[in-house]
Amino acid sequence: MAFLDRWRFPSRERLRLFAGAWLSLVAFAVLDAFGLFGPDIGVLETLRVSSLSRTMFLDIGLLSTLAAAWALLDRRHPSAPVFAVLMLFLGSFALLPYLVLRERALLAKT
Repeated sequence: MAFLDRWRFPSRERLRLFAGAWLSLVAFAVLDAFGLFGPDIGVLETLRVSSLSRTMFLDIGLLSTLAAAWALLDRRHPSAPVFAVLMLFLGSFALLPYLVLRERALLAKT
């Protein structure tokens, strides 16, 4: 998969990708908090009646746990343990900033 090779190693492109994804996530959360995307559909009610919603909620928890474990094992940045704990509660809101810090540290070494 030669077309993915440019993403395989630390680069400014990857740094921009991680930072852009985090900024997009934060922007979406802020805009959604102001009701820009419509009214809240009721998380608890949705989880109660929708098996797809329950499955996706479980998936988010599993991916956050895997990301936290990876950060602890990877340890490419000294703040990895702090971000690992945050990932368990905040998911991508913590994972993406960790990836930005990790990428910057890796770029500084090259």
